[in-house]
Amino acid sequence: MSDRVLLFRWAGRAARSLLVILFAGLLGAALVRLAPGSNVDEMQMDVRLSQSTVERLGQERAKSHEPLSFYLNYLSGLGRGEAGRSELYGQAVSELIRDRFGARMRGGSRCFA
Repeated sequence: MSDRVLLFRWAGRAARSLLVILFAGLLGAALVRLAPGSNVDEMQMDVRLSQSTVERLGQERAKSHEPLSFYLNYLSGLGRGEAGRSELYGQAVSELIRDRFGARMRGGSRCFA
């Protein structure tokens, strides 16, 4: 086989692999976004909040509930280096990865502790 045929074959495989990864991500996002209870935030159940605040929280959450728009926004954010915010730590995920990566490179054995 010529080098050109091999190049096209490898390019086709790479394109198919990329499409499978993107489709699997979309399917995963749909499963998470369409799961029961995924559109409820724990803050909406706080009795100390006013009804208007709870409604505003629900509206903000509903904007990102559609799986396709969520996934496209997530992918565009990844392209800009934004991976979202950690609800547990209250920081940007990219900062958390950078901090953990730096600890690992310095030889820290417990970087996720």
